[in-house]
Amino acid sequence: MTRNREHLIENILDVVSKDSSRDEEHQLEGDGWSIMKPSYFKKMGFLPELVEQVNSRHYSGPGKYALFDDKNQSVDYVEGVHYGAFLEMCASIVDSTYFCDKNGRGFRAQDALGFLKKAASKEKTNDE
Repeated sequence: MTRNREHLIENILDVVSKDSSRDEEHQLEGDGWSIMKPSYFKKMGFLPELVEQVNSRHYSGPGKYALFDDKNQSVDYVEGVHYGAFLEMCASIVDSTYFCDKNGRGFRAQDALGFLKKAASKEKTNDE
């Protein structure tokens, strides 16, 4: 395992293990749909280089794929981090064999978050 990956794993597990101590507004959610500003995850304590790996432009589509800004106005695109993709990326960094067999963005995000919380809990137990 590379030093950089070890550093990322340590950061992810540290942030996840402190999740319940943050105010509710800044706790992780098993959200498979939202696109958040990078600062949302950085304020939680995730490393900027981790967050920036999945920061991108997301384009609006028809119906349920329409995107809205902070003022609930329809927009052509938004820049940000897809919540579900971020959770799945973190899970696969923590364990390269992580695999989710669930269908649906919300179920996949919840699975990834559950995996991360279990890994953080296990890590915390090992440290004690």
